[in-house]
Amino acid sequence: MVLKAVAYFHYQSCEHPGWHDSEAHELMSALRTAILDRHPDFGERVAGPFGETHRYATLPSYHRAPWGIEQLEQAVSVPA
Repeated sequence: MVLKAVAYFHYQSCEHPGWHDSEAHELMSALRTAILDRHPDFGERVAGPFGETHRYATLPSYHRAPWGIEQLEQAVSVPA
């Protein structure tokens, strides 16, 4: 799930002093906004196992997706 990859990238990058002014931050924000504009229900706040969270974080596909992607094959099928 793309939203999980965006969340992971943000989590790993947000402490860098230049993160908020970077093109990467702008791209990740635009990608997240584009997805949530197309699927506004994903952005709704709901009760999760650890308190309030976005609906997308409660979906089974979100939990099945890897947190960190080390190799392309973890995210998509790559033809042999």
